[in-house]
Order: sequence, then C-alpha cells, then structure tokens
Amino acid sequence: AGIWTPADATALVESGVADAVTRVLVELIPEVAGETAQPALAMAAEIHAILDRGGVRVPRLQHGEGRLAWPALADAAARGLGTRIGFEDTMCDPHGSAVGANAELVRAARALGPPGPRLCRRAGERGYASCAPIRSSAAVASCRVQAAGLTR
Repeated sequence: AGIWTPADATALVESGVADAVTRVLVELIPEVAGETAQPALAMAAEIHAILDRGGVRVPRLQHGEGRLAWPALADAAARGLGTRIGFEDTMCDPHGSAVGANAELVRAARALGPPGPRLCRRAGERGYASCAPIRSSAAVASCRVQAAGLTR
C-alpha cells in the first residue's frame, strides 16, 4: 500500500485490510510533502504515528523523491525501516553531486548507516552493472538545486 499523506494512512487503518498488504510504502513526494526536509519529515512522523496507533504491523519501506530522497532515507534508517534509493528517486548523492549509476547511490546510502536489512535494493531492479551511466548538464544543475534544499 502506497501512503503519501496522513489521510492515506488513516484510510488504510480504517479499511481493515492493512495487515493483509505485503508492506506499507511511506512515500515522500515533493509535490505532496513539500519541497524541504523539515515539513516532509514531520508528515512522515505523523503517518507513522497513525499507522502505529492503528496497530499496522506489516513491514514499512520509506523513501523520497528529488530533494527529499536523502532526508527520507536517513529518517528511515534512524527508524529501522526498509528504504530504497535509485535513479527513480534522485540522480544526486547526499552532497548534491550528480552520479552516473545506481550503484553510486547505494554506496552513498550504505555510508549513512550500517549495511543490513534497513538499507535494501528495490525489488525487481536491474543489476547495477546494466544501468547505463547518465551524466548531463541538466542532471548536474538538478543536483545542485536538490542539495540546496537539504540545508533548509
């Protein structure tokens, strides 16, 4: 079940089927959660509180997109949740530098915390070696914008 908002979390709890899903994805999307880390992480905390109060026991995976990717990942690791990182989420490392492969993102994610079940690869993703390097001036400019958002 994909959860973007506290209202989504409430709807899942009230549906009575929360424990029948494989996992709950808490997804921090800038268009919904805001462009900066602080309000997005506050929204994530509210979502988790609703799920906790509702007794939702299935595994959770939290991730973010764009400038929220790294704050969401760090928050997930701190909570002991599963997380993911890949070009679908961001093309920048935590410092705002463009990366050329998913493997670089995974290495940066692992550097944020101990390896293990908290930092996991997206199910069904192609092997890292098959991911074509992507470097462009647009990607670099996008990363600089994303990095600026991390400090707000």
